[in-house]
Amino acid sequence: MTSRDSAAFAPVSHTRTLRGLPRPTPGPPSLPGDTTSDAAHKPSSAEAVDLDSLAAFLQQQADDHREDNSFLAQLLAYDLLSTLVEQSIAFDPSAVIAELKVDLRDARTQYDALQRRLDALANSAELIASLRKAVALSETQQSKIAETEKSKVAAVFAQADLHQQQVLARNAEIKALRQTFTDKDTAYSILQGVAAKHFEQQQKSARLLNFTNDQSLRHTLPTIENQRAVIMRQKRVIARQGYISMHGPTWRLPLCENRVSAARDTIARLEKRINQVERSQKSRQDLESALATLQQERDTLAVQRDELLGQLDERFMEVTDLRAERVQAQERLSNIASLLPSAPSHKRARSESESPTQSARVSKAARSTSGLSQAGASSHAPAFRSSIEVLSVVAT
Repeated sequence: MTSRDSAAFAPVSHTRTLRGLPRPTPGPPSLPGDTTSDAAHKPSSAEAVDLDSLAAFLQQQADDHREDNSFLAQLLAYDLLSTLVEQSIAFDPSAVIAELKVDLRDARTQYDALQRRLDALANSAELIASLRKAVALSETQQSKIAETEKSKVAAVFAQADLHQQQVLARNAEIKALRQTFTDKDTAYSILQGVAAKHFEQQQKSARLLNFTNDQSLRHTLPTIENQRAVIMRQKRVIARQGYISMHGPTWRLPLCENRVSAARDTIARLEKRINQVERSQKSRQDLESALATLQQERDTLAVQRDELLGQLDERFMEVTDLRAERVQAQERLSNIASLLPSAPSHKRARSESESPTQSARVSKAARSTSGLSQAGASSHAPAFRSSIEVLSVVAT
């Protein structure tokens, strides 16, 4: 601006008439968007700026700049007219035209600068609107992903509980089978002792039969042993001064017959027990094979449980990464919003001071985005990655 342009902003103390119209004495009115009052509208760089208030602030700035342009044109016209009135007696048209051309060129330069600034502010408003849409879309996608992950985690927990119940049931069956094996082993050892005694008696009877070749002596040894036991009991009774008689065939023969029948019953029971032992051995082999199968199933269920727990840990890590990405995106938006107000030198200083931290955040966001895309959520990855790329480009 020339010296005459700067003088146009000074107050005028006298009254002149221009083409019959009165000229106001107080001079040009004050600017609606004066820099002294504009300082109150500048948001602090420390406090977070809401997107709606920022858009309203940008719209107000654009309106103020339009009013500044119109008021500047009025001032130029006012200055030119006042100059023409003051120099209406004698003036040089060529000098006036040259000065007017210079003033016109300066006014056009200022108008172009203001127009570029208005375009930049309009682009900033559009960019903020697009960023709001991207953030809303990313939040919606993150909420959907979180709900999906929660349902998957609940399903995994339910499946893990089911596997745990199956493992407990298998363990109970294994304990029951082990108890059955213990009982079978005890019965087998008892039967084995009884059978060994019976076989020993049978061998003695066979040796006696082979030596005498008399069938009537087959059960002689057991009978002799039984009678010996009876004699010993009777001797103990006599020693206790009992009154039972030891003589008479009527007392001995029924006793011998009873002992022989008892021995035969014992032999039949032992044969049955031997057959049961053989069958129990077969059933034991079957139970051992069933036990091996149950142990294999238990190992398989344990492996599946470990895999499910690993998948659960991975899902939790993915949810944690998504929350960290959301926090970083909100921080990046607040930083972008704090850089938007119209203060070029302050903006350059702030961008120079915050460029290392922003570059570090952008690199960290890129690494976390790549890790998230490799870990899971392949169906939601393209839209979320596009929003993060937009935010990183705007931040740089």
